[in-house]
Amino acid sequence: MWPKNKGSGFTLLEILAVVIITGILISLAIPGANKLILTTRNNIIVNDLKVFAGAFHQYAGENGAWPDDQGSNDAFPPNMEGYLMETAWTRKTPIGGNYNWDKNSNHGGTVFEAVISITDSNESEIIVTMDQLGLIDAQIDDGNLNSGLFRLGRRNIPIFIVSN
Repeated sequence: MWPKNKGSGFTLLEILAVVIITGILISLAIPGANKLILTTRNNIIVNDLKVFAGAFHQYAGENGAWPDDQGSNDAFPPNMEGYLMETAWTRKTPIGGNYNWDKNSNHGGTVFEAVISITDSNESEIIVTMDQLGLIDAQIDDGNLNSGLFRLGRRNIPIFIVSN
């Protein structure tokens, strides 16, 4: 026969109550954490695009023209290494894909003088919803992916217009 040791340890009912309460608290915290992650990713993209646009404007101001098109998705545009070296240009974006520079680029029948796009690459596919792109657009300008500086370009890729 086992000795009765009253007052030490927890009953099965007490442990079950703690597990249920912990599960409820975690289920309440997860949506908030996901929203925080999404907001952080959006903020990084908005900041990156503004920093990149500033670098391209500085280059154009110093050289009298925009740099030539970028050769590949994981490289600096020609003559831009010094302007973009300390930035996230060559890293994967928070939504996947890579930043890409396009000069005199046709998007939806409109030719833009200077555009930064986010494009798929072999190593990194863009994984984003239209809602998330809309939130990014709302931080940059009008919240409409069909107008403004941030919009959808050809093949529905996200673009940031540096110069019309």
